[in-house]
Amino acid sequence: MEFLNFLVAEKHFVLCLVPLVFLLWAFERWVVSISNWVPLIVAVWSTLQYSSYQRRVLEDDLDRKWKRVIQRTSTVTPLEQCEWLNKLLIEIWPRYMNPKFSAKFSSVVEKRLKHKRPKFIEKIELQDFSLGSCPPNLGLHGIRWSASSDQQIMRLGFDWDTNDISIMLFAKLAKPLRGTARIVINSLRIKGDLLLMPILDGRAFLYSFVAAPEAKIGIAFGTGGSQSLPATELPGVSPWLVKLLTETLVKTMVEPRRRCFSLPAVPLSKQAVGGIIYVTVISANKLSRSGSRMSGAMSSKFQQNGSSNGSAKRLLDEGELQTLVEVELEELSRRTNVKTGSSPKWGSTFNMVLHDEAGVLRFHLYEYTPNGVQYDHIASCEIKLKYVSDGSTTFWAIGNDSGVIAKLAESCGKEVEMVVPFEGDNLGELTVRLVLKEWQFSDGSCTSNNFHLSPQQSLYGASNFLPTTGRKILINVVEGKDLVAKEKSGKCNPYVKLQYGKALHRTNTAFGSNPTWNEQFEFDEIGGGEYLKVRCFHEETFGDDSIGSARVNLEGLEEGSSRDVWVPLEKVNTGDLRLRVDVVKADNFEGLKGSQNGWIELVLIEARDLIAADLRGTSDPFVKVHYGNIKKSTKVMNKTLSPQWHQTLEFPDDGSSLVLHVKDHNNLLPTSNIGDCVVEYQRLPPNQMADKWIPLQGVKRGEIHIQITRKVPELERKTTGDSQPSLTKAHQISAQMKQMMTKFQSLIEDANLEGLSASLSELESLEDMQEEYMIQLETEQSLLINKITELGQEMFDTSPSPSRKSSGNCHRPGKELQTVEAAVVVGCLGEVDDGGTDAISRQNKEIFNQLKHLNKPYVKSIKSSDGDIIDCVKFTDQPAFDHPLLKNHTIKFSPTFDLEWEQRKQTGEEPITQLWQLSGSCPDGTVPIKRTKKSDVLKEFSFIETNLSTNGKQFSQVAYEEAVAYVHGGKYFGAKGNMDVWNPRVQKDELSKSIISISASNNANKIVDSIEVGWHVNPRMNGDFETRDFHAWTNNGFKTVCYNLQCGGFVQVSKKVAAGGVSTPYSTYGTAPISMNLTIKQDRVTGDWWFIADKEPVGYWPKKLFNHLQKGASMVTWGGRIKNNNYNSKHTITQMGSGHFSNEGYGKANLINNMFIVDEHNKAQRPLLVDHMTHDKCYDVKHVSDSSGISIYFGGPGRNKKCR
Repeated sequence: MEFLNFLVAEKHFVLCLVPLVFLLWAFERWVVSISNWVPLIVAVWSTLQYSSYQRRVLEDDLDRKWKRVIQRTSTVTPLEQCEWLNKLLIEIWPRYMNPKFSAKFSSVVEKRLKHKRPKFIEKIELQDFSLGSCPPNLGLHGIRWSASSDQQIMRLGFDWDTNDISIMLFAKLAKPLRGTARIVINSLRIKGDLLLMPILDGRAFLYSFVAAPEAKIGIAFGTGGSQSLPATELPGVSPWLVKLLTETLVKTMVEPRRRCFSLPAVPLSKQAVGGIIYVTVISANKLSRSGSRMSGAMSSKFQQNGSSNGSAKRLLDEGELQTLVEVELEELSRRTNVKTGSSPKWGSTFNMVLHDEAGVLRFHLYEYTPNGVQYDHIASCEIKLKYVSDGSTTFWAIGNDSGVIAKLAESCGKEVEMVVPFEGDNLGELTVRLVLKEWQFSDGSCTSNNFHLSPQQSLYGASNFLPTTGRKILINVVEGKDLVAKEKSGKCNPYVKLQYGKALHRTNTAFGSNPTWNEQFEFDEIGGGEYLKVRCFHEETFGDDSIGSARVNLEGLEEGSSRDVWVPLEKVNTGDLRLRVDVVKADNFEGLKGSQNGWIELVLIEARDLIAADLRGTSDPFVKVHYGNIKKSTKVMNKTLSPQWHQTLEFPDDGSSLVLHVKDHNNLLPTSNIGDCVVEYQRLPPNQMADKWIPLQGVKRGEIHIQITRKVPELERKTTGDSQPSLTKAHQISAQMKQMMTKFQSLIEDANLEGLSASLSELESLEDMQEEYMIQLETEQSLLINKITELGQEMFDTSPSPSRKSSGNCHRPGKELQTVEAAVVVGCLGEVDDGGTDAISRQNKEIFNQLKHLNKPYVKSIKSSDGDIIDCVKFTDQPAFDHPLLKNHTIKFSPTFDLEWEQRKQTGEEPITQLWQLSGSCPDGTVPIKRTKKSDVLKEFSFIETNLSTNGKQFSQVAYEEAVAYVHGGKYFGAKGNMDVWNPRVQKDELSKSIISISASNNANKIVDSIEVGWHVNPRMNGDFETRDFHAWTNNGFKTVCYNLQCGGFVQVSKKVAAGGVSTPYSTYGTAPISMNLTIKQDRVTGDWWFIADKEPVGYWPKKLFNHLQKGASMVTWGGRIKNNNYNSKHTITQMGSGHFSNEGYGKANLINNMFIVDEHNKAQRPLLVDHMTHDKCYDVKHVSDSSGISIYFGGPGRNKKCR
């Protein structure tokens, strides 16, 4: 074809031969035959022309080679100029270049040390890095200038032989050496040929070695501390460091990898530590499949079948090319959508984060195959960027024929567009647009501008959570085949890393080129076409080498289906991995929606099958938890391979990685590692506990059992004064309402009645949301005032005299300031008139006397993590005996009846637990009592309670609502039930509780005596929104109610349960509920009423306290109650129970089961229940009777569409 083109171009008359042929044909047919001579003439002429063509080709080739020699060879620069250059280098090296290069290369060395270290070194740190005062010698044999395209290139010798450097490494050695050591590099020899390429009109230059330079280092060994090894040479360290140095040079500054050195005109003297860059992948041009591994495989297959290469190429071109581009910057990667054709246009913009002053943007081109499981790698290219100290940014890449493409952005926000060829021959080119939005500096400042993306562009920031779908993907790494052997002996020790989104898993190390793992890993499925990144490594002593990678498409998977595939590894000549992919639906899963403030609650329960780290075949395990920069440890469990810690740790939920290090404790020697694991918690649904066994990595066996919860305080449950998030949310809702009004106008103009109806419903929901947030603000304001009140009282109490005046300037509030609370809210405790001072003095004295009366002398004090203080008080000193009827009372430490009927709860249910128990326990002979604070005294403890008449339909107060089941009309001497524990949402000054109560009526059929036990959320009483255990009683028809131990009467005998303590843990929606078994039963011998929790006698109410309960109860009630203040004439949003109606059933609605009453014959009987609901659209109850016993489901959300 080229020969024909040559003939047409050089011999124009060839085109005239066509009509001449027709004339000769006519002459031969009708005149004289000349056909015997024509072929001979044509053959001779063609031979002559072909010889001329070959001569022309040879001339062009020689001319091209000659030009190349002329361009790349020039006169050697005189040595005098090189001497001048070295003298200049000596002058500027110590104060300018040495610090700059030392800082840069030390960071490179630190990164390499993290990933490349021998097995016998457990940990290595860089302690000192200085390149010394002796610079390298340049151009000892002269300098040569050459040109490549339009780029001028300087080539000169580089010879650095110095004994003045100081690089100190501190190594912690692993078994069997143990101990520490210092490694000092004190001499260095690097020799090679250096290339310098000025760019951007001399503002910067690129430098690199032509080939891997010769490298030698001198090493000395020193002691490393009290447990260090002698100063002897460590085996294998010298070759490892030489290899590390050579690999670092090859991977950073050997052609075609180049580094940049900027020469700023106006240095700003600021150190950039990070930046934000917008990367827009615009389009590609002239793409080809020739770079993909699949293309090569298919071509080979066709050759084996005897087909021509042309046939293979035609088959490859039958389908349209579908491609995507993956963008990588450090550990962050993003990808475009799939586009079709050889010149696709994406236009995808990504928000990338850089954590240094320089970085490398890598672009990987993949081919997408519909319904396939793998993306075939076609080609790659990269763009490097670097901050310049005058505030500009340099971008550069390798162009065609090893040329340089360089662009300069003078300031942040300036767009730079670059067309970069893919690495390889004729693989196409990529067009990208780069915008450096912001540089961040070490002093905390930053440079930015007003650059914004258009609304049509999409950003995928590094901190954004990828949307989850609610399904689980199970990846089973089954086996490998024909993996690459990195060592000459053919040895291969492979392992596989799987990355999906931000989740990362690693298999154990196998052996051989055809390994078998059969290990399964679980991932949360991510929407948006996220793919699985597979990387295979060969494990070796001096660091692990990559032996291939792949991208696996996980789109289009169906639930319940299983896909078994062989995935070929890319960027290597051979190797495949077998993966089995399953998809299951995650039960009761809600995708994570944005980030919310809260904390991480991690419960370290136990471990099993740990490796033995001690010679005696056991370990002394403990767990060291790393959460970002926070480090915490559990207690040490001695001589066991199956430790049980049952320890709870809390961390602020800031998205940091959570890593568990299981270690073996040693008294003298350093601790040894017996396994690690990473806990994935970022995509857990808020306030839902995950219970899991996690296999330990880096060891042959071992698992750890944890429970983890992302605690997110709900709207009315917040106890801090920071209302900014609420205000922000309220403003967002207001903006949505404004948009809705605009939508109304459009719908009215279009006369769209159906759209108006739907929009009105949406607006009503927005109004409810806004009202809830305003209620939250009121709640937070009330709690803040309580905190200020408490602080002010403490300040006042520490003053020398009650009548002391404040030394500060303060306005006179007047005589209306009669209470401590009012004084604190105003913020001034002094300069009131005499009447106000006397009132405050009297108030303060009354508070002091009451606190002295309530808080008894204690033997031990325990500070709980929730802020409560638990005092361990002697039995005889407890508040019960302050009651006038209990003077000289004899304590009964247990009831006379048998406790065996108090069956333990079923498997899976937790025993009753209070948070303070995690901080300590009370000694024998004492009882735990929650200390009363000054702020508690000011609170009102007498609450109006709802009560039932005999017909169960009339109530003493309409402000209370209930959903209960009860029995009445007989004599009852006890009641019990297994009660779920929840943490419902409660509005300010309201309450929600779950109860079991017994009551007795007088002759007028009015309830007089009552005992109630259970749990409640009562912010007015407790000052928080925690779930707390409680018990209460009254003997005057609810005129006064005595909660817990705030007044005398209840005699406590248990040292485990503190009345009013925080109950933990509590149930979460959709999981097996947490419950407690509660019993109220009369001792028929003594007449006392006992309170029993999980077979633990908590205490009793002496019969002297009651008039009617001495002879038994007339009513027993199970269920829930709430207080409704009817804010703004609307029903409250306070929840009852779990906040869900009874029809949702087990694990979702509040449940009380295993219900019994005790009849007059002292026998346990199943109750015949009557259900009662104040407002069944807000809260409801339903009792169930079956073979397992009697139970009730109850609860509700409060205000909803049917409850207004």
